[in-house]
Amino acid sequence: RVACGRAGGPGDARRFLAHGHESHALAAGHAGRLKPARNCYATRSKFREIALSIGIDAALFQILPESVETAIDAVHAGVDLVIFTGSSSHGRELLQHLALHNTPSIMELSGADNVFVRADADLTRAASAIAFALDLHGRNTRIAPHSVDAHAAVTRQPRPRPHTLHPHITPPAAPPAHHTPPPAPTGAQPPAR
Repeated sequence: RVACGRAGGPGDARRFLAHGHESHALAAGHAGRLKPARNCYATRSKFREIALSIGIDAALFQILPESVETAIDAVHAGVDLVIFTGSSSHGRELLQHLALHNTPSIMELSGADNVFVRADADLTRAASAIAFALDLHGRNTRIAPHSVDAHAAVTRQPRPRPHTLHPHITPPAAPPAHHTPPPAPTGAQPPAR
């Protein structure tokens, strides 16, 4: 198969995200070039060593240097697909280079993740995980949620208070004293005075 490229590598999930993408590419018979994030070269090299020990052809799995220029050079040298995990600003910069060659990409950019809470969720565990994700690296990660969507059954359960689950989460402020109740449904009688 034709080689697919991989630019980037998540600095806040150093082992799993890039290894998952690379594992899937190799299992599908694709060659890959992995450009590690800053300070991730040793981890990526160990992953390659493990892959080679189970029979992956060394020619199919290359580890590039960590520099951004390396990723850009790889794009200009020609790859069929780039999978990138990183910041929105770096993603936009990379897209400019990809556009010059009409190279498709899969971008996992930080900034707009949702959390979905299922009907059978353990709410204390879900709230703890959300609090952790919000606090990790000052919310400067790809796992920091920006919204929470919960199943209707979950919204009827008593809710754990996130500030009691994680020491760095501040409790929400009380609503202002001049809070106006929502309007009555259409057709309903206004309250008697």
